[in-house]
Amino acid sequence: MQRIFGYAISDGIKSGQKSLDAMASRIDDSALCDKITAYVNADIDLKEALRLEAKEEDIDLMVVILRTESFAPILDDNRIGRIFNAYVAWNNAVENVSPLYHTRQYPD
Repeated sequence: MQRIFGYAISDGIKSGQKSLDAMASRIDDSALCDKITAYVNADIDLKEALRLEAKEEDIDLMVVILRTESFAPILDDNRIGRIFNAYVAWNNAVENVSPLYHTRQYPD
């Protein structure tokens, strides 16, 4: 049983790492990837503090992670502004999906 659990955990980690590597190549910004990796590897208390901050400010956790000074590298104001603008643009795109999309009738 121990070997089965060990194999399952190892396989899950490898699969997760492949997903992270694929996403990192799409992001193509090592600083952002380093901050996300630092968050993943951070202790639970810091993660909870950042989650609480995101909830209190009603913004996405990823924005909080990327703007925090708790992880290196510290991003300049221009980059943080671009990240926040991308977050706002994403929310607008999601919220303003064409009403035709929601009312379309599809054949069974």
